[in-house]
Amino acid sequence: MQVITIPVADRPECKFALESAFDISRGLSANVVGYHVRPHQKETGGSSKGTPLKLLNFDEVKLPTSKKQIDLDSKAARRLFGKLAEEHDYKIERRPKLNRKQGTAIWHEMVGSMGRIMSIVGPMSDLLVVSRPRKRSSARARAFMLSALLQSSRPVLVLPQKRSSIIGQRALIAWNQSIEAANAVAAALPILRTAEEVCVVCCGSDSRSGPKVRHVQEYLRHWGIKSQRMVTPGRDVADELLAAYEQMDANYLVAGAYSRGHLRETIFGGVTEHLLERTSIPLLLLHQ
Repeated sequence: MQVITIPVADRPECKFALESAFDISRGLSANVVGYHVRPHQKETGGSSKGTPLKLLNFDEVKLPTSKKQIDLDSKAARRLFGKLAEEHDYKIERRPKLNRKQGTAIWHEMVGSMGRIMSIVGPMSDLLVVSRPRKRSSARARAFMLSALLQSSRPVLVLPQKRSSIIGQRALIAWNQSIEAANAVAAALPILRTAEEVCVVCCGSDSRSGPKVRHVQEYLRHWGIKSQRMVTPGRDVADELLAAYEQMDANYLVAGAYSRGHLRETIFGGVTEHLLERTSIPLLLLHQ
């Protein structure tokens, strides 16, 4: 991983996410690329209420409408990014350098809707870092998280509202023999290679079509990663994943993200929605 992307706004949860992004970057010698999205002045605000985890219509997200407020928000976001970069001894550059020996911080501001911007910068990232919105958080924060998951096809680290360290920590992999889960594992390999401990949990039998737990473990060994295995009954996958997470005392969960519906009206189903909406654990998710 060389490009760690994070949307930046002057909010407390963004500060925690930035701290985690710089920690991860240092462990991987990657660049941290901060993006602040400046809305068009003609964009108007709207209601943030709606179905849980529904991808909001970006035209309905409440945004500042005056140029003065837009400029103030941009300056505050830039100050926050600069402050965190300085605290982590990162120099801010205008563009990535060739033949660099350590990670750098790069700052961008882009004008447009969150969905449009994320569809551009997301696919050109190796990892996106976002904060999990509070239950009554702004529609904008929620839209950032969901647009990162749905429009990047890249791994997204969804963090709680506190500083979270995942480099060199304990990782739990949620395995269900699916292509989505396999892609999530492959995308997470650079971080998994730093893990102190890795466990693959399968909720229910792995007798269905697709790679079994032992195949995942063998694949990880190709990358020098030793792993344990855990099998649960499979009666309540979400609860069993959380129980396995607590039993292992894990620091983050790797999983495929599953959804139903059309892209701009997607509602995450089942286990994915439970993990995003009803837990506060760090999640490394991939939706493709």
